[in-house]
Amino acid sequence: MKKSILIGLILSSVTATAAANELSDRNLVERSLTLKDGEVVLAGGIGYGETGSENDTGIALNAAYGVTDNFTIGLGGLRYRIMEKASSDHGLEVVVGAGLKGAMERQNEDVYGYGADILGKYVVSSNLAFLFGTEYVKWDHEDNSQYDGSEMRYSVGAMYQPIRHLTWTIDYTYRDLNDFAQSSAYSASTGVHYSLSKSTDVGVTFEYTDFDAEQNGFDVDSAYRRNLGAYVSYRF
Repeated sequence: MKKSILIGLILSSVTATAAANELSDRNLVERSLTLKDGEVVLAGGIGYGETGSENDTGIALNAAYGVTDNFTIGLGGLRYRIMEKASSDHGLEVVVGAGLKGAMERQNEDVYGYGADILGKYVVSSNLAFLFGTEYVKWDHEDNSQYDGSEMRYSVGAMYQPIRHLTWTIDYTYRDLNDFAQSSAYSASTGVHYSLSKSTDVGVTFEYTDFDAEQNGFDVDSAYRRNLGAYVSYRF
């Protein structure tokens, strides 16, 4: 399981990049948060994660399908658009989603996080967009419900395209933790993404978090302090 945890960051950024009869915009800044009707995305990534004492590498796969222009279903959950941009490219877009939000381990027991979220993206221009969102996550232990916890996450981010087809992303997330040893935690990530063509994207990402898995009772390799990864996605 920990191999999929390593590159959750990679796949979360890839999920927003899919395709079909009409493919999503090649420009990641202007690309919608949901896929086009009938569009499919297949993605794969490789990642490296480390704490002060543990490190590991792993690979993972992901897929998503646009049921309609407003409704996307993927391996990680569902996403539905409740507000479209004012124009075809620029303005505010808002989606709601639900599904699997993460996975950890406690003494060889799998612990899954399920939840719901709302995400907004405001496209200022073809070169700049801002993102913001909040989500609720409930952590469910398979055998020991006494260890169940929950959290609220609040995120802000930005996308900037300095040159054509190359996009730089940044993101900051604050986690308000309940029934954890830590009362709060944060994560910060950045990435560079390049659109090779209308259907193919590649990218590299890096994330740092102060969430301490061991302090909160989880296996030390359940949540790495630092994650570095690379991905490729194909839309059709």
